[in-house]
Amino acid sequence: MISNLLSSVRRCFNFVSQSYWLVLWLTVIWVGLLAILQASPVLADPDSFYHLRAATLIRDSGLLRSFPWTQFSLYKNLYIDHHLGYHLLLIPFVSYWSEIVGLKIATVFFAGLTGLALFGLLKKWQVPNWGWSLLLLAGTAPFLVRQSLGKAPALAVALTLLGYYLISERRLWWWAALSWLFVWFYSAWPLLLVIVVVETLVLSANDFFTKRRRGLACLLNGNNYKLWLATLGGLAAGLLTNPYFPQNIFYLERLFNMAIRPYHDWLAIGAEWYPYPITELLANAALPLGLWIMFSLGGVVAYRQLTKRTVTTWLLSLIFLIYTGRARRQVEYLVPFLVLSSGLLWRDCRMVWRQLINRRQEFLPRLLSGRIFMFGLIGYLMLATAAGAIIGYGSAYYYLRSGFTSVTLQPAVNWLSQNTPANSLVWQTDWGTFPVLWYHSRHNYYLTGLDQTFMYAYNPELYRAWYDLVTAKRHDDYQVIHDLFKADYVLLEKRKAAMLYDLNRDGRFKQFYQDKEVIIFKVEYD
Repeated sequence: MISNLLSSVRRCFNFVSQSYWLVLWLTVIWVGLLAILQASPVLADPDSFYHLRAATLIRDSGLLRSFPWTQFSLYKNLYIDHHLGYHLLLIPFVSYWSEIVGLKIATVFFAGLTGLALFGLLKKWQVPNWGWSLLLLAGTAPFLVRQSLGKAPALAVALTLLGYYLISERRLWWWAALSWLFVWFYSAWPLLLVIVVVETLVLSANDFFTKRRRGLACLLNGNNYKLWLATLGGLAAGLLTNPYFPQNIFYLERLFNMAIRPYHDWLAIGAEWYPYPITELLANAALPLGLWIMFSLGGVVAYRQLTKRTVTTWLLSLIFLIYTGRARRQVEYLVPFLVLSSGLLWRDCRMVWRQLINRRQEFLPRLLSGRIFMFGLIGYLMLATAAGAIIGYGSAYYYLRSGFTSVTLQPAVNWLSQNTPANSLVWQTDWGTFPVLWYHSRHNYYLTGLDQTFMYAYNPELYRAWYDLVTAKRHDDYQVIHDLFKADYVLLEKRKAAMLYDLNRDGRFKQFYQDKEVIIFKVEYD
């Protein structure tokens, strides 16, 4: 009776999954879950304020051609908007609604497209019982957080999935157009090259083993040649027609340095660039990662049944897994590719799993191979998965409730705007909140912001002097602030007040303003 009931449920689910209506309904649910996460006036990442203001400045005054607000950063002399496409897409949202609300609506819309792209691929590539993918996405807290931050990756993941589909289906004209637009949209476009390299290697290996081609004949076959022509043509067009050409070409070196060099070993950079400890990753992404590992073991047993697409997706998942261990922000790409890879592995190897289940009595004790035990085990796994998804979603929900509001640091910035000369230099103790300061006013200049690697590249000695002072590793405050940086004011955030004692002891720093967030000192000249 139980088996008949399960069979009926399976047939019903399979019938529904054959229709694209399930793609639509799961996308609606996914968007609803994302909207609940955004039901707060808080922005969890201060960089969101930079994107907000950049979008409105482009709308009101045209492209930003210079960026003098970070006086001790490469941005001062070499600024390009490497999120240009994202900022352009934000403009309708932040113009129709208020700025914070518009950004949140845009974030939900863009992240919703990620779900739509993934669900569509699972359906298109005939993955059985693919509705479980929603549970994997919604139950992985770090992925939910990254998709909800009000930054370009919310849409970049969807475009990457779309790009992989166009490559796999050999829609090369569309792929070239997407490559062109992605260069304008976001600086993560080198990921497209990674996908093309993996696709090329898999196709070449297939030719080597099945068609007995050797050497360059494998790499330079017609499919690979056309793919690379479309890829390089699209990327080159994006770089050459970019409004920031030729500065964007010189900027490439900075992008590759940020992606490859372990700056976290000697710089205080953003948390998203730090490695992801394996134990923490296993805990936070247990659902998709555990399923992927299990299905990968099945793929080893049934490797002859694997398609080229399945192998390519598996390799991409492995690359993103390794890269996530190096920089935790890559979890935003890792999770959807784990889900996609697991689905394709299940599609290709499900007959092997069924044979193992049917033959379980040959290698399991009688008690463990009985139907009651098997149904109990399946029920337990389903409940554990549901509980894990609820816990993961709850973790993301509470994480996104802490951060910055539209009035964070606003009183201090208003005081600076009304009581200091235009373009006066403000020393800040926290580089990470520069986007919030800049969002409220462009009246003053600051030391650094957006990316500390740009301050380090501008002048490593000055970076070290700034860092040692704000962490109270040195105590010659006046010599550093006045003599080295020529700063006019010091904005000291109370949550990072290691140097407060030294400032209060030195009579050349006069306190002019204080609120619950900051203290502002004026630097007196001898």
